[in-house]
Amino acid sequence: MTGARTILLHPGAPKTGSTSLQYYFYDQVAALRANGVLCPPRMLSRDEVDPLHRALVALRNARNAGGVLERGRARLAELFAEPGVQTILLSNESI
Repeated sequence: MTGARTILLHPGAPKTGSTSLQYYFYDQVAALRANGVLCPPRMLSRDEVDPLHRALVALRNARNAGGVLERGRARLAELFAEPGVQTILLSNESI
């Protein structure tokens, strides 16, 4: 892949509309993807949580047991390896 890779992190505080923003991002998945942006899902109510989000939460709690950091980095590499992906947008109020 050529070009810069970007990670946009939205660590929204609880009760500030983070979940609404996440739903908006997921509703706009096709438009985002057309612009090279991938937003890994974090829909707890639907049990659709990308492994990258699980790694971030584990790291917040200072738990690197079992190579959480390495798994997170590997997942990032997988996401960036998808065709056309230049930016990964992570919205997670639990980090």
